[in-house]
Amino acid sequence: LKESTVDVIVPFSPAHTPKKYLNRALNTIEEQTITTNAIIVTDDEQHGPSWARNTGMDRASERFVAFCDADDYWKPSKIEQQVEGLLETDASLSITQTRKKESGEKNVSPCDTTSEFVNDVMLRRSYSFTSSMLIDRKKVQPEFNGKLTHREDHLFALQAASKGVCFVPEPLTIIQKHSEGLSQREGDPEKRLSDAEVFLQHAIEAFPHIKEYQSEYWHRIYYTCGRSHYSQGNYCRAIELLKKSLTNRFNYEKSRWF
Repeated sequence: LKESTVDVIVPFSPAHTPKKYLNRALNTIEEQTITTNAIIVTDDEQHGPSWARNTGMDRASERFVAFCDADDYWKPSKIEQQVEGLLETDASLSITQTRKKESGEKNVSPCDTTSEFVNDVMLRRSYSFTSSMLIDRKKVQPEFNGKLTHREDHLFALQAASKGVCFVPEPLTIIQKHSEGLSQREGDPEKRLSDAEVFLQHAIEAFPHIKEYQSEYWHRIYYTCGRSHYSQGNYCRAIELLKKSLTNRFNYEKSRWF
């Protein structure tokens, strides 16, 4: 185990992340208790995080590949615990618990099975975990969907989980939110809707059982996009989507009781 080397892909956009955060991330990657090789992909042209992460995977040569966004950072034993877990369980994806630096909030719902993880990702009970992911490329070769601007990391995780998930309950990944970060930008709610449709189609292809959660899924999506339209002053569209949200909520609550 100690002789393993893990490639770590670090997407970095100077337009969105201060250099001080990148330096902190690189320090914690270097301080891991097993050998790591940081692959920094600088996105000066702002192609997006999917392009940067896929470019990093093209450059990677090791069996195990991890991801660390430039504004996040790790505890020293993160990678060693994950590699050990993957070797013991024969899973293809390892996820650690994550914690927000500002609030201490944990972001990943504990899971014992792949189905639990898939359900939690689909319904967004687990989120902000990209910097916690480590994959075994002997088992899976997923890619980030560059056409998506929302949930491309969640779709990647579902594809990576196809051979099993190993969950580390300790918060070994620290998430840093700051005002310049991409995740802090609300964006176009209509693009979020179209991305949600693409995400769902691919998710069902990978895990057909999640069809039963579609009503709850769309309840959450319509609600989020309706709120976004409302905050942007698009009140008619907001009301339309919030009505759809209520309809889907009724459908999934009814299905739970009958």
